[in-house]
Amino acid sequence: MTSLYTLNLSHNYLTSVPSELSKKLSKFEYLQEIDFSDNNPTEAMPQGMGKLSQLWQLDLFTKAPRMIFTAENEDDTHDSTNSWN
Repeated sequence: MTSLYTLNLSHNYLTSVPSELSKKLSKFEYLQEIDFSDNNPTEAMPQGMGKLSQLWQLDLFTKAPRMIFTAENEDDTHDSTNSWN
């Protein structure tokens, strides 16, 4: 599965990337696009995403009021609150 180019997880009522996929995410060396839009994220995106050197599009748009992003260091957690009405 290392030749996967696009991963569409949109509109699935997900709160996070499924753990089975999260563990293997960095092995998708040719992955260029991830669509995680219109879900309900309550957890940080997997750290393995940082190893995706070919990734150029990451769609995280959601109607949910909050999205959480973490850096490699857990002390660097950032909260991003959308102000869209």
